Amino acid sequence: MQLRIGPEIVEKLRFALPDEMYDDSNKGLINWFHTLLYQIPAQEFLEIIGNAISQDESKVKRATSKFKEIMREAQQLKSDFEDYQEEESSDLDNYGGGDDNDDDDGLDDFLGSLGISRPK
Repeated sequence: MQLRIGPEIVEKLRFALPDEMYDDSNKGLINWFHTLLYQIPAQEFLEIIGNAISQDESKVKRATSKFKEIMREAQQLKSDFEDYQEEESSDLDNYGGGDDNDDDDGLDDFLGSLGISRPK
């Protein structure tokens, strides 16, 4: 299923995201953020998005607070994955193996260990 939303809603959602999301140090974080956001149960997800696009500033702040919480989790996942990649890379270097085509396998293994499967 695909949802299409207009530019005004997209703009409201972007303004509800924490400013730190756009820091250079968080480059690539949005993919991890989306993964966690889309795992939220439907009712809670709709409530968060509804708050983010609300005219009521207190609801927008509530959404931003939830987005910050998700962002912290995403930062941890991203960091864990980078550590995992470094560990795998050093293991391969130590044992003289490795194939550049195995990059996706590493991601699949890592996500699988978190109970997340790659869409087919």
